[in-house]
Amino acid sequence: MKKAVLAVSPLALCGLISAGEGVVTLSSDYPGGNVKVNKLSPGRAEIEADLRDTGQKWFYWNFEASAAEPGSVKFLFPVNQKQISAQGPAVSLDGGKSWRWLGREKTNFLVSEPEGKRDSFSWEFKQKGEKVRFAQGIPYQKADLDKFLEKYSGNPNLKVNTLAKTRKGVPSPLLVISGGKEAKNILLTARHHACEAIASYVMEGFLEEALSDSPMGQAFREKYALYAVPFVDLDGVEAGDQGKGRKPHDHNRDYGIPAPLYPEIKAINDLERGKRFFVCLDLHAPSVRDDIHEAFYFDGFRSPENNANTVEFAKWLAAESPGMIGNTLNLLKPKARKPSGSDGTSFAHYFGASPDVTYCVTIEIPYASRHADYDASVAKEYGRGLLRAMMRMDFRKDKVKRTGYEEFMKMSRSLNGSPAVVIRKAEAILKDPNAPQLYKMQAKLRLGWLYPRMRKFDEAIECDEDVMKSPWASAKQKAEAAAQKTEALCSDPATPEEELAKWSAELKNLRLSGLPAYNACEALYQHAVRKKNAERAYEIACGQLAFAPAYFKGKIRNRIAAYLLAKGDPGKAAEYSRETAAYLRKQLIPRMPPGIFGPQQAEELVNALLMIPDTPKQEIVEAANLALNHKYCQAAVRKRLNAVLEKLNTAK
Repeated sequence: MKKAVLAVSPLALCGLISAGEGVVTLSSDYPGGNVKVNKLSPGRAEIEADLRDTGQKWFYWNFEASAAEPGSVKFLFPVNQKQISAQGPAVSLDGGKSWRWLGREKTNFLVSEPEGKRDSFSWEFKQKGEKVRFAQGIPYQKADLDKFLEKYSGNPNLKVNTLAKTRKGVPSPLLVISGGKEAKNILLTARHHACEAIASYVMEGFLEEALSDSPMGQAFREKYALYAVPFVDLDGVEAGDQGKGRKPHDHNRDYGIPAPLYPEIKAINDLERGKRFFVCLDLHAPSVRDDIHEAFYFDGFRSPENNANTVEFAKWLAAESPGMIGNTLNLLKPKARKPSGSDGTSFAHYFGASPDVTYCVTIEIPYASRHADYDASVAKEYGRGLLRAMMRMDFRKDKVKRTGYEEFMKMSRSLNGSPAVVIRKAEAILKDPNAPQLYKMQAKLRLGWLYPRMRKFDEAIECDEDVMKSPWASAKQKAEAAAQKTEALCSDPATPEEELAKWSAELKNLRLSGLPAYNACEALYQHAVRKKNAERAYEIACGQLAFAPAYFKGKIRNRIAAYLLAKGDPGKAAEYSRETAAYLRKQLIPRMPPGIFGPQQAEELVNALLMIPDTPKQEIVEAANLALNHKYCQAAVRKRLNAVLEKLNTAK
């Protein structure tokens, strides 16, 4: 397919690059490959995305480097251009079969070089013949879909048809998951822009859930018939094109015109006329990194009806998403994008404005995010959650506020009061044959929280495990149940250490994130402290920091610094505490956060300053007063800070 074009020297024409003491070759001659090399020097390769027929600056690249001799190579991208994702390049050591992130700490994002600020990363090739693939995001090619479909080749619910032949004459697949007699038709598409590979993992997760024997999967097939287009631009996907901004216009600007440029778009239009889709979902990826481009969000036409559905859908999707993802933001546009001249409009705006379609949106899936654990498997889980969230929805073509999630939360908040009252309310829900399973799981979850406070640890664990095993529980409920089980095991003095160690290993496989992960770590940390296992407590605190909300980061950092100080490394503790103090000042100055978290962070600022030798007394006093003068300074915080100030005043 493609060879890297190295326009510098005769060696460059062969793809040879001096890499420190060694030499590597570059290749993009495989499906999805893309690279353009601009300039070479020893240990240095200046590369960029090969735009081909894309008419705007874009950032997709995917190449293989092979070491003729071992050594180090620094790969640099053009000045002032963001071309590396938020976790650095995706790296594959097995020819593209599996991928991991290089990581933020090993990547330079617009760092100053002599010629200007540039994205860059380096790789040390340890042996001759070593081959490594690097990509802007985690790739997904036709071969990956074929591998997925092979697993379901005998599934009676799945049919693999042809949507159309591409402009290169290749059959573009159309996947059909049959529905019940009264099923409504749904259209799911991805890769209107060829480079947006992460969207394919979301689609794969959606398909897995739709084809599963779980109650949700079975209910979906009874309610809906799914028509899925995995690659709207299959030619571009396999060629390694950007796809975005393709001249004269790309696939996602080909709707709403009499003669579409692309046979796939014509086929989708024909399919819609025949199937009269109830819901249309289009999966995309945004720009390379930063700001909303590291978030999940809805895009498309904000008609009153579309917005009413989206507001409710976003809430259910947050409940069904992995914790690190959080909310899928509602960024629908107030005006429908209209076709203009020979250029059409987008999928979401075209079908979103159609009177025949009840609901249509684009969902933007980030290539990477600030969470190092966000990868293809998490994107797949988001796809499963997308289906589960749909099953909790009542999509309608009206602008009346949807209240399903609000009613669920009202029920959840009602599980409050004295222990006897909570138990009575929860048991009433559990015994009610008409109560939705989601409500029953929330009742069990609440009991799992309550029972450890009543010293009923076995009962708590049983409730939490019921939630984790339930096919009807939401992803959020299951994550909270896992955190609660951790708390129950850690709080029960009869829990054997072997059992707790086994559960801790299981927790890693669950890949909790967000507050559930933080709370599970907190329970394990407090258990280690009670057992006087300082090394274990330190290890847990280091892991907990990644999940800590902003208002708890100072507390966790101070735990780490206190361990370093206790282990006899005051210099490292002081250096770490200076970083903590700088972080907390940004949180507190010039404006203190409202509520109790402001004073709590101010107390942690005091604690950090106390671990820095020769901190001026006045600096500590000023930090303490940030909390003491705050409207919501809690009595316990006030008492501890006054004790610190009294000790300072009596010190010689």
